[in-house]
Amino acid sequence: MDSYKPIACGDYDVLEIICMDAYDVEVITDTNIYSGIASDIKKQKNGEYLVLKTSTTEIHSVRSDKIVKINVLTRPCRFTTYDFR
Repeated sequence: MDSYKPIACGDYDVLEIICMDAYDVEVITDTNIYSGIASDIKKQKNGEYLVLKTSTTEIHSVRSDKIVKINVLTRPCRFTTYDFR
């Protein structure tokens, strides 16, 4: 796995907002699309991860520096789309 590159403070703020509001989101990376309810940001030795809970109680952990775009599916919401690059 490649080394973690910390994300911008503004991008981190967006992750905190979607977790705080428990938004249902679609997270797009360069290689995958993940869907679920944003529940937490976890710090691990190889980076920070956005934790998504799916409707089937499965959990996805998406490394924050791999996120390209987030679409918020919950309505009403503070924003509908956020581009990380």
